[in-house]
Amino acid sequence: MIQFDKVNFAYKQKKILANFSFVFNDQTIYSLFAPSGTGKTTLLNLVARINAPQSGTIENSAKRISYCFQEILLVNELTIFANLELVLFSVYKNRAKRKQIIMKWLKIIKMSKYAYAYPHQLSTGMKKLIDLVRAFIFPSKVILLDEPFVGLDLITKKKMISYFIALWNKTKPIVILNSHDPFILYSLSHTIIKCTSAPLKPKYLFKINQPLNKRTYDKEFHRCEKFLLR
Repeated sequence: MIQFDKVNFAYKQKKILANFSFVFNDQTIYSLFAPSGTGKTTLLNLVARINAPQSGTIENSAKRISYCFQEILLVNELTIFANLELVLFSVYKNRAKRKQIIMKWLKIIKMSKYAYAYPHQLSTGMKKLIDLVRAFIFPSKVILLDEPFVGLDLITKKKMISYFIALWNKTKPIVILNSHDPFILYSLSHTIIKCTSAPLKPKYLFKINQPLNKRTYDKEFHRCEKFLLR
């Protein structure tokens, strides 16, 4: 569980969060929906302990946190295997164990044969998928995703969604993601938090009770779109 209690944060004279209070429960995927530049990334940075609240408190017992940024941050000089191994050195000292873990997760996304390829040999969608696996492969209780599927076409998004669900079902961490895409928000969220403009505050919640792998894009999806646009 992550609990924000009356958290305040500002850059210079601009208030980004003002008395922000919310509880992010375990085994739940949350999406933040708000206009650009209103503090969604700042909130993720506070969860990740990159920034600290200027007042108020954040209770977060997670010792490890994974963060998947909007930019693809793979090391071009390293193979896909080596890129994934980088996040495991501090946790697993045994190389055989690291290899076992990496190959297991690559198998889930059907990319085992690319383990020793280099990033430049992969498509953008494939590189984003490896970026996503890297977030899940690190044994953390919290995963933060900042616009993880931006710039992808619809077919690639659908593939990413199905793999995301398969990855999440393995460990079921708390996930907090930022997105402006109704399709992503509906497909991957248990709870969508519609926030005010800066200073950021949770204003409305939209909960989706259908299992992630059984979402239908009919009345419930249209109801979600109306919620986001109102």
